Amino acid sequence: MFTSDLRESREARVCISEVSPWTLKRVIEYAYSGRIAITDENAQELLAAGSLFEYPDIVGACCEFLRRQLDHNNCLGIERFAQVHSCKELQTDAHKYTLENFSMVVKSDEFLELSPERLLIYISSDLIDVRKEEIVYDAVIRWVRYDLDDRSRHLTSLLQQVRLPIVELSYLREIEADPLIYNQPDCLDLIREAQVQHESVSNQQGKRRRSMQNNNVHPRPSTVAKEALVVVGGLNNYITRSVEMYDLQKDRWTNLPDIPQPISQYSVAMLTNALIVSGGICDGHIVDTVWRFDALKLEWKNMQPMLRPRARHASTSINDYVVVFAKILSVTLSACLSLSFFLSFFSFVLSFSSFFTFFLFCFFFPFVHSFFLFFVFSSVLYFFFFLSFFPFFSFLCFFLSFILSFFLFLFFSFLFVLTKS
Repeated sequence: MFTSDLRESREARVCISEVSPWTLKRVIEYAYSGRIAITDENAQELLAAGSLFEYPDIVGACCEFLRRQLDHNNCLGIERFAQVHSCKELQTDAHKYTLENFSMVVKSDEFLELSPERLLIYISSDLIDVRKEEIVYDAVIRWVRYDLDDRSRHLTSLLQQVRLPIVELSYLREIEADPLIYNQPDCLDLIREAQVQHESVSNQQGKRRRSMQNNNVHPRPSTVAKEALVVVGGLNNYITRSVEMYDLQKDRWTNLPDIPQPISQYSVAMLTNALIVSGGICDGHIVDTVWRFDALKLEWKNMQPMLRPRARHASTSINDYVVVFAKILSVTLSACLSLSFFLSFFSFVLSFSSFFTFFLFCFFFPFVHSFFLFFVFSSVLYFFFFLSFFPFFSFLCFFLSFILSFFLFLFFSFLFVLTKS
């Protein structure tokens, strides 16, 4: 700006209105120190300033920062911002992220602000990652209804990019009855044509294959069934609600919506395009709640609770039925904990009674090995005492403490009788 043959290089005073004073100060500090702090709040403004003042290092650092911050709520905005400032790599990465997470992106507020041209680019692509074509249709309708008066004229051109012959026949009939579709003859013709292209067969997968072959309609690769590994919750120094999926074909992990509740010791079963999470422990209580994760809509839904609370149980699916095998019920766990604490307390009493009994024995019979035996027995009893506070060991500690106390009592009584005689 100042070293080239631009107008600013010849003026004594230059007004820079595109950059805030705070950002300009940071750029000047960078010119002298070579260091700059990039945060969520200033990344885009610093990138714009770096592009304006031709600082490629600032631009590159901001692009890398924004690339790490990509998620389904901001990828559309970052892609548009990168396009304005000619950051090709960031624009490409943001566009790729949008395609790979389209099912989540369509739920964001940024999606509703898309231009018709950009929306057409996305829904016409084979690379958008959706589990079924109905998601694409629902996204188009959501976008149109956001500003119905202005956007309804784009509905026909948008529906032409939706692969309607792949949509379920029952869903097409629901679409046909929608006033938004019914009142537009061109849109209605598209829906009815898609219904005609469907073959009425009972097998859903077979139906899709035949209709696609006969009408030369190709599904998006992501709508074809594929295997994936899903990890639900767990412990990471604390109870985590996160859900992650490993795509075997893409060899990468992606985040799915979190479990609605922080629960542990639950069970997971798999149904067709769904996961069922049942029971578990939440806030210290065994619960009977059941959550269903829809793999197509990528959302959790609360289902009918079980007949009784369960934890550490097993569950599986048989012919679309979920079968639960009981492990720990709420009443059973409470009873076990109560008995465990009782035995721990009783073990504590026996240990200390044995300790004082042997102490008296060593006090009245101070022969050479008494202190050594006192040390050994007291160590063992202290060990029993500390273990008794762990419910897993309370039964064992109770038994060992009782046996040891009994034999110490007999031994002390025998020595007492010998001394009297």
